[in-house]
Amino acid sequence: MASIVLLDLMGGVALLLWGLHMVQSGILRAFGSDLRYLLSKALGSRFAAFAAGLGLTALLQSSTATGIMTASFAAAGLVQLVPALAIMLGAKGLLACFLAGKILSKSRASGSRSPIKRSAITILNATWNSAVIFAISG
Repeated sequence: MASIVLLDLMGGVALLLWGLHMVQSGILRAFGSDLRYLLSKALGSRFAAFAAGLGLTALLQSSTATGIMTASFAAAGLVQLVPALAIMLGAKGLLACFLAGKILSKSRASGSRSPIKRSAITILNATWNSAVIFAISG
């Protein structure tokens, strides 16, 4: 039984990596040499990069895929470090808001509010604090 679960897990990771490779190679083929120029203009400010992280995560429905693509673009020199960090923060911020919303909806359904509501508020506060610190840092 454990080997089947392990095989399922390895198959899921393999599908994620293969799908990510397909998306990345499709983007590189579609935009080619203009990709660096396009990314530098589109991600010119931290706020635009943060919004791009939110949008890309919503489009791909995977903050992990957004993070891996961003890291590979940064490693290839297509995206600089500060916009890459803003994209990651946007991806994880969307995930944190989704989780907090799920936790709050479960707390309303079950009737027990205080510990569950506090954990959701803690998630939102941590995400908000990270975004504010990133926005005001030079």
